[in-house]
Amino acid sequence: MSTELKWIFACAALVAGETLGFATPAAAGAWPLAAALVALVALMGYGYEWRPWPWVAAFAAGFALALAAVESRMESLDALLELNGGAPSEAVFVIGDDVRAENLRCSFNGRVRGIPVRVYMTLAEGAQAPRAGETWEMKGWLDRRSDGLFGGRRRAFWVRGRGSAARRLAAADRSALRRVRADLARRAGLGLERDGEAADLIRAMLLGARGRLDRDTREAFVGAGTVHLFAISGLHVLLVAKLFMLALTLARVPIRWSGVALMPLLWGYVALTGSGPSAVRAATMASVAGLAPVFWRRPNGFTAWSVAFLATYLRDPEMVYDVGCSFSFAVMFALVAWGWWSAPFKSGRLMKAGVTLVAWAAGVPIAAHVFGRITPGGLVANFVAVPVAVVAVFAGALGILASFLSDFAAAHFNNFAALATGFLADLSRLVASRSWSSRDVEPWSLGVCVAWYAAFAAALLTLRIWLLRRRRRL
Repeated sequence: MSTELKWIFACAALVAGETLGFATPAAAGAWPLAAALVALVALMGYGYEWRPWPWVAAFAAGFALALAAVESRMESLDALLELNGGAPSEAVFVIGDDVRAENLRCSFNGRVRGIPVRVYMTLAEGAQAPRAGETWEMKGWLDRRSDGLFGGRRRAFWVRGRGSAARRLAAADRSALRRVRADLARRAGLGLERDGEAADLIRAMLLGARGRLDRDTREAFVGAGTVHLFAISGLHVLLVAKLFMLALTLARVPIRWSGVALMPLLWGYVALTGSGPSAVRAATMASVAGLAPVFWRRPNGFTAWSVAFLATYLRDPEMVYDVGCSFSFAVMFALVAWGWWSAPFKSGRLMKAGVTLVAWAAGVPIAAHVFGRITPGGLVANFVAVPVAVVAVFAGALGILASFLSDFAAAHFNNFAALATGFLADLSRLVASRSWSSRDVEPWSLGVCVAWYAAFAAALLTLRIWLLRRRRRL
C-alpha cells in the first residue's frame, strides 16, 4: 500500500470515529476510556508490528475527542437552559466581520460558553449597531430547540424581550493587524471612489471583507454557484503565494529554502483575511509542501492534504459538521486527485477544463445533502468565472503593491480589477436569473452521496486507463 493511501485511510478513520462519537451522546462520559484505548492500541500495535494499528488508533482518537466535546457542550447547554427558566444568560462577544444590521435588527455569529450561536438583537430607534472589532456585553435567551446541537446548525441567542440588555464594553480593536487590513482595504479602493460596488468586490476577493456586499449581489453569486470566489481559499492563497515566490526569486532566495521564507508571508496574509477555515487549510498544505525540499523530498499533494486534514479535525472535532470546511476539503482532495489523474497526459487545456468539472462534482453531494440544492449553473459559470477571478486577484494585488509607489499606477490596476469583478457580477446575475441554474431537490442521504463519489471516481479511473492504453497503442 502506498504512503498516500495510508495517510488517506488515517483521515477517514479519524472522521469515522468523530462521527460515531457525536452520534452516541449517551456515552459522553466514557471519553477517558476511549483516550486510554488510543494509547493501548498504539503501544500494542507498534510492539507487535500490527499494520492496521495507526488507523485503529486514529478511529479511537476521533471517538474520544468527539465524546469529550459532547460532554463539555451538554454541560454548558444544561446550565444555559436552566438559566432560561428564570434569568437571561450573560455573554461577552467580540463582533466579527459577519455582522449584519438593517431595519433596526442586527445579527452576528458568536459563542456562549463554547456553544456556537447566532446572536439576534433588536436596536432602539437611533441606536448604533455593533461594528466589527467592538466588544459587547449582552444578556439574552438561548432557544430551546432540541435539534442542531451537533448537526452543524447554530442555535439562536435572542437579545430582545424581558431581561435582555446590551452595552458596548470597548470600541473597535485597533490592533496592528486590523490597522494593516484597513490600510490595505483603502489602497484596494484607490481610483474607484465613484464605484463603491467594484471596490467592495475587490476587497471581498482579496481580503475576505464580504460584509460590505449588498444582499442582491451576494444572492446573485450564491444562485450562480460562484460565491466560493469570495471565500479566501486555495485559489487566493495559491495566487498570492506565486506573487511572494516571484519576489523571493528576485531576492535570490535558494529554491530549497524558499518554502521556509514563504511561510511567514503566507500566514500573515491568512491572518489579514480573518483566518477562515479554507484559508488555514490552504496555507497548511502550502507550508507542508514548501517544507518538503528542506528534507530533500518532493512535495506531495495527498500528503499535504492529509496533514492539513488531521491538524484541522484533531484541533476541533466539531469541524466535522462545518459545511464550509467539509466543502473545502472535498474540493481540494478532488483537485489533488485530478492532478494525479492528468499528470501522464501533460495537456494544459485538458487540465484547465477538468479542474472546473472536478471541483463542481466534488461539491454537489455536500450542497445536495445539507441544503437540498443542486446548481448546474455553477458548472457553466465557473468555466468562465474562475479564469476571470484569477485576473481580478492578480490585478487587485498588483494595485495594492503599486499603491506604495504611486497612487496613479494603483488606480490603473484597481480599475482593471474592477472590470474583471464587474464582469463576474454581471455573469453571476445572468446565470442566477435562469431557471435551470439552481434546482431544489430532496436532501440526499449519505448513501446517495457516497454512490455519487464512487461513480464519479470510477468513471475517471476508467477513462484514465482507456487513455493510457490508447496512447501505448499509438
